[in-house]
Amino acid sequence: SAYAAVLVSVFIVFSSLIYKREAVQTTVLRASGTLYQAKGPNKTSNLYNAELTNKTNKDIKFSFKPQSDEDEIDFIQQAQILPKEGTLHLTFFFVRKNNSIKRYKTDVVFEVVSEGKVLSTAKTSFFAQPGEQ
Repeated sequence: SAYAAVLVSVFIVFSSLIYKREAVQTTVLRASGTLYQAKGPNKTSNLYNAELTNKTNKDIKFSFKPQSDEDEIDFIQQAQILPKEGTLHLTFFFVRKNNSIKRYKTDVVFEVVSEGKVLSTAKTSFFAQPGEQ
C-alpha cells in the first residue's frame, strides 16, 4: 500500500511536469565579442543568436518578435517554420531607438508567437550608450 502511494505520487509529479512544459524552448544570446552598433543617427543595435527547440510532433509556423512594439528586429537569418522535434537557429540585430535607451545595460524580452498565442519567451541583455533625453 505504501508502494502504491509512492508510485501514484511519482506518476502525478511526472504528469504535471509534462503538462506544464512549453511547446517551444527559446534561448537568446548576444553574439560574443560584439559591442553595440549605431544604426543611423537615431538607433542602436546589438547582434544576437537565438535557438528555438520544438518539443512537439508537428511543424509550427511562427513569428519571432520583441515584446515591446517600439523595438525592431532585422534578421540576418530568418525562418518561419519550426520543424517538428527539431531545432532552429536565428541570427538577427535587435534595434532600439536612442531616445528610449536610459541605461547602458537593459533587459529585453523576445516572444515566439504562433496563431496569436505566445508559445515561448526569452530574456537577455541589451547594451548601448544611453540616448539623448
